[in-house]
Amino acid sequence: MRERTMPRPIDTIAIVIALVGVFLLVTDGNPTKLHVAPIAVFWGILAAVTGAAYTMLPKKNCCCMNRR
Repeated sequence: MRERTMPRPIDTIAIVIALVGVFLLVTDGNPTKLHVAPIAVFWGILAAVTGAAYTMLPKKNCCCMNRR
């Protein structure tokens, strides 16, 4: 089993910059308004949830379809 470690400072900075960039793109700098279609928000959240689930699922559960 691998040991968990804290993210490096550069990784944390990169995540914060990415989140600020997404905030600026979605709100156009005005936090009271969204400048994106609701369907885009839906698909973005769905992609985030499925990506997280794919990352966290054990390999043995994901690969059971490849057995013969």
